[in-house]
Order: sequence, then structure tokens, then C-alpha cells
Amino acid sequence: MTDKTAIQRIQELDRERAELFAQAKEEALRRATQAVEDLNALGLKYRLVEGESPAGNKSVGKTQQKGQAEKKGAARLPG
Repeated sequence: MTDKTAIQRIQELDRERAELFAQAKEEALRRATQAVEDLNALGLKYRLVEGESPAGNKSVGKTQQKGQAEKKGAARLPG
């Protein structure tokens, strides 16, 4: 019986982890895709996008700022 060195065992575990990670990613992507398809079937327009948002897209920040401004405005209303 040949004993594996610590380095060999670590390499084996790294390969196993990579395989499990790929499998988990595939399963999660399948569920997410199905969820988007369900939303689209309801007449909503959704899409699944991979990666970061484009650098020039500032709409998310503006929406958050607007929401914060509305909250601040509501706090100033006389009670």
C-alpha cells in the first residue's frame, strides 16, 4: 500500500473541490434559468446575466439615491 504525501492529497482534494464547484454552479444556473423562464411566462421581462454590470451603467445608483431622497423627504413631513 502506498501512502500519499500531503501534497498529493491536497492536489486530489483540489480536483474534487473543483468538480463539486462546477456541479453546484451548473445546478444553481439551471434553477436560476428556470426561475427566469417562469417570470417571463407570467409576462414579466427578466433575463439572467453573468458578470458585472457595465461600468457606464449608473441607473442602479440613481435609483438608490432617489429612494433615499424620498425617505428623507418623508421624514420632514409635519406629523
